[in-house]
Amino acid sequence: MNDNPWYLDESFWRGCYQVLFTKERFAQAPSEIENVLTLVNFNGQRILDMPCGPGRHTVVLAQQGYQVTGVDHSEYLLAKAEKYARDSNIAVEWVKADMRDFSRTNAYDLVQNLFSSFGYFEDQDDDIKLLSNFYESLRSGGKIILDLKSREILTRDWTPDLSTPVQVNSQLSEKLELDPDKRWIRTEWTVIRHGKRHRYHFQLRLYSADELSTLLTRAGFVNVRTYGSLAGVPYSDESLRLVIVAEKE
Repeated sequence: MNDNPWYLDESFWRGCYQVLFTKERFAQAPSEIENVLTLVNFNGQRILDMPCGPGRHTVVLAQQGYQVTGVDHSEYLLAKAEKYARDSNIAVEWVKADMRDFSRTNAYDLVQNLFSSFGYFEDQDDDIKLLSNFYESLRSGGKIILDLKSREILTRDWTPDLSTPVQVNSQLSEKLELDPDKRWIRTEWTVIRHGKRHRYHFQLRLYSADELSTLLTRAGFVNVRTYGSLAGVPYSDESLRLVIVAEKE
């Protein structure tokens, strides 16, 4: 039995890779990065992508000439990222580390945390520690960008039907459960692979836009701005994503 939390469990990333990182998602990465760089008005050189997963954003940044560090705890995902970079004939610094343990003082002009990679940890102090690591790693004037789903987005159209399995596509069915206090969302995925069904569970702590903005301010960030997409549309009741940009003085 594996006692690791889901985000440290290699079997989760191996089993869910085909669901999380489709060819379509890789194809979307260049336009997503274009939006990121435009939204933060980027004019630096060094970028931290954490967690980087299989490097779909990291490699695109390196292809554009930026010095990029990709950090992830998963050996499986880092192996995918390294192969992607080799196949693209691109040099990237890859680091195996827990997000809570990685920081480099005044090293980066931009740090990015994309694709709903915030709110993993059981202890909220670890979320605050992660934001502090980001702050420590940025140079003065550097930017941070986070991309996730907020509490208001996930609970906006919530119905009891979402607690029963829903077929997403031919390979995936999904069951979502929301805590009564709307602080956590728990997900069960049933993935069909080679004709067999495999079940995986994960959970995310939910933050409202205001709560996450407050945490960033507590970590020392200034000029905190919220958007409804990486393209910079205003954040509203109709938004599908929460994107937050802030900077270090």
